[in-house]
Amino acid sequence: MKTKKQSKSNAVAIEKSTATININQRALVESGVALLVVSLAPLLLAHSNQNQLLLGTIVNATLFLTVIRIGLINAIFISCIPSLIALSRGMLPPQTVIILPFIIFSNIFMVSAYFLFKINTYKRIFLSAVVKMVSMTIPIVIGVQVGATVAFMISWPQLLTALLGGLVALAFNSFLKGKIKSSL
Repeated sequence: MKTKKQSKSNAVAIEKSTATININQRALVESGVALLVVSLAPLLLAHSNQNQLLLGTIVNATLFLTVIRIGLINAIFISCIPSLIALSRGMLPPQTVIILPFIIFSNIFMVSAYFLFKINTYKRIFLSAVVKMVSMTIPIVIGVQVGATVAFMISWPQLLTALLGGLVALAFNSFLKGKIKSSL
């Protein structure tokens, strides 16, 4: 026969395991949504250089939101997807294919920097955006011939879209937190 203390202990264990499942389910769902966004955004918006501001902001916001809400490992995985989608669909200018690894690694460096810098959130976003821009400009510094248009695309616009993406991610994360709390 179970004592009252054992029954309460079992109830707590069940609640903890349920909470763990819900957290894992949330992470799985949010990873799927992030994957969908970074896969569809290039397909829908990468047909023109004029869309760089919008596309870059959406992708960077998704990457920041992923690292904030789910963690670094998922964010690193998702960081590889937009460039690979654009490459597989033939949406990258030919001269950018040679710098594709730099583009992918700059996304990885950005989310890693955000995860590792334990400072004020806005400073984290700023420093992460700078890390991304600097890592994107390495091909130009080492002399890779990419053409003037691509050289421009991988310079300060990367800083701008990363900063905007970080701010959008913070706002959206606050919105999601409010929605989750109100539904409980």
